[in-house]
Amino acid sequence: MRSAPSDAPRPQGDRVRVTARENVTPSAARGTHARRGAHQFGCVRVYYVYILSSPSRVLYIGVTNDITRRLAQHRSGDIPGYASRHGAFRLLHLESTTDVRAAIRREKQLKGWRRSKKLALIEAGNPEWLDLSP
Repeated sequence: MRSAPSDAPRPQGDRVRVTARENVTPSAARGTHARRGAHQFGCVRVYYVYILSSPSRVLYIGVTNDITRRLAQHRSGDIPGYASRHGAFRLLHLESTTDVRAAIRREKQLKGWRRSKKLALIEAGNPEWLDLSP
């Protein structure tokens, strides 16, 4: 259970940077509820919201933390789903953020848009519908 933040100064011992908002001691970072991975070492994780298209212009919107890996998964068909069923492999639009919650919110926002608004977003940044894959 998390305690309420206090106004008292925190001790300045060994600290591991977990996120932009949390500092914890190394022993706390090993706890069962501590976040694991890149955040323990001060790395910033990047999240991508992307729009794919098929040759017939069927759109797919997704979110990932590794765009290269995710595009390879879509293209190989290893993960069955909407994108592979419709052949949506061309990357038309890409946004990035360091906040996973913001990325998920943006994905949901885009999915809620009418098709005409999605097309306007794509054409504003990529009028020729070129594949923007890395």
